[in-house]
Amino acid sequence: AEALDGNKNSTIKQLSLCDNGITDQGIEHLARMLESNATITHLWLASNKISDQGLKLLSKALINKNKTLQVLSLEWNKFRSDTSVNILVGLLEKNKSLTTLNLEN
Repeated sequence: AEALDGNKNSTIKQLSLCDNGITDQGIEHLARMLESNATITHLWLASNKISDQGLKLLSKALINKNKTLQVLSLEWNKFRSDTSVNILVGLLEKNKSLTTLNLEN
């Protein structure tokens, strides 16, 4: 995440981090990167260990700072509560660039 953090030379548009065991701590770093990255349009985070806490951090970055992400895949993670639903509804209401959200399982 630090390699992409505000890097003006980064041309990465699609980033797949599926099935990497990413926890909420990893999402904290990824969220900081997304706050300043203006090139990534597709992010796949399926089959990791993201809970409500990580979802909240990610959502905050995508609502407050990131305006380029269009596709977010979060299938097969650990968030499954009413809190998760509220976080996702807020994200969809406030982030205008996100066009696709995958949440299978």
